[in-house]
Amino acid sequence: MNSKLKNKTQIDKKSMSRQEEFKKYVEDQQLIEQFSDLFVTLYDKKMPQKQDADRLVKDFFCPKQIAQMRDSIENYKKENEQLKKQINDMKQKIKLVKDNSTKRKVQQSQNYYQN
Repeated sequence: MNSKLKNKTQIDKKSMSRQEEFKKYVEDQQLIEQFSDLFVTLYDKKMPQKQDADRLVKDFFCPKQIAQMRDSIENYKKENEQLKKQINDMKQKIKLVKDNSTKRKVQQSQNYYQN
């Protein structure tokens, strides 16, 4: 019976820990304010159309994440362009080295046969 009490206590502690984590998340993400804003807007608009509801959800629940994702996308696009440029530069260098190597081999073979 004592072990059952310990298990229940451990489960209660885990549950309390999860609740505390969730509370912290709600506070950090300012979800209560966002919900309040959303409900006030919905109340003011009476019955929004489906498109309006979709827009409201996007506007109120993830503006930070959307902005961060847009920034990330822009950064990835810039990085991609830079990497493409580097690849092209490297391809040109490789071609130059191959051309020079071929020229050198031709000259060496010509010199060999001339001597």
